[in-house]
Amino acid sequence: MFDPLQADRILEFQAKHEPQKAKLVPPHLRFVFGLKSLYRPVIVALENAVSRHTRALLISFDYHTIEFDPFEQKYKVFLL
Repeated sequence: MFDPLQADRILEFQAKHEPQKAKLVPPHLRFVFGLKSLYRPVIVALENAVSRHTRALLISFDYHTIEFDPFEQKYKVFLL
């Protein structure tokens, strides 16, 4: 659960960048890893563009869990 101010900021960011998903999914953060190096310049340019207009977000995780995803047949780490 997010601090109300942080939740509002995340919801505002979602509404701006993923308006349809923002209506369906409550404030959350997603970390995605494993991009092919082919796309790195595009991702870096996007990160730079977005970060120029976004303030830092303070966050801490209390614990983690490792779960097996039977659909993708691999383990995933969840920071909670």
